[in-house]
Amino acid sequence: MERNCSLPRRSGRRNNEGDKMMTDAILCVALAAFWLVLGVRSLQEKGRLWNNTYLYASQKERETMEKKPLYRQSGICFLLIAATFLMMAIDSVWHKDWMLPVEIGLAAAVMIYAIGSSIRQVRGGKKNGTKAAG
Repeated sequence: MERNCSLPRRSGRRNNEGDKMMTDAILCVALAAFWLVLGVRSLQEKGRLWNNTYLYASQKERETMEKKPLYRQSGICFLLIAATFLMMAIDSVWHKDWMLPVEIGLAAAVMIYAIGSSIRQVRGGKKNGTKAAG
């Protein structure tokens, strides 16, 4: 009678868990690279502007918008998202207890920055992405 059992590795994980761990890490690194490229291009003011203020504006409003603060806001958010995915990749390999609070903190930082900068743009008049008329 033949047994089909896989012995745990030194770390206590079975072989298929190691494969899943590497798949998770590779996926997170790929997503981090995507968001990093998008963030850097946004900070360079190149490519499409992925910002709600711009996307929901009419064509006439888009022509008069000051796009620099919108690119900067998007770029910083994308870089924080890239950092979050990079930390998730590191966590999927190392499994350190201190990594999860860092990941949650980065995700919270993205939300706080996005909401705070949007409020600042709206309250700032000329800084909200549109030029003052007259």
